[in-house]
Amino acid sequence: MIGFINFVDNELNERGWSYSELARRVKISHSYVSDIQNGKIKPSLNYVRKVARVLSIPEEKALVMANLLDKGNTASPLFRELTEEAKDLVDDDLGLLIDMARVIKERKKRRVILKELE
Repeated sequence: MIGFINFVDNELNERGWSYSELARRVKISHSYVSDIQNGKIKPSLNYVRKVARVLSIPEEKALVMANLLDKGNTASPLFRELTEEAKDLVDDDLGLLIDMARVIKERKKRRVILKELE
């Protein structure tokens, strides 16, 4: 995470941007950017992705610097975030999450079948 924070600080300095300017471009609050850049909170996956876009750097590079993606890990960042969030769920909630995944998967199958029938 420190690597990402330092990288962002360096990029802001090179561009002459303040935390307020980054916040405006990423469309989040100045206090949120400040809290991340001062190490008070960890950057979220969504924040890192937005910052990568605004700074025109590869998303994967930003995610690795923010410790949200291991270089050798083939799992997508979204899957990793889902897995991390699921750790705190109780069994009933996990069951609902699995049911939702099954519904999405079934809908996707139906769309493929319908497309083949066209």
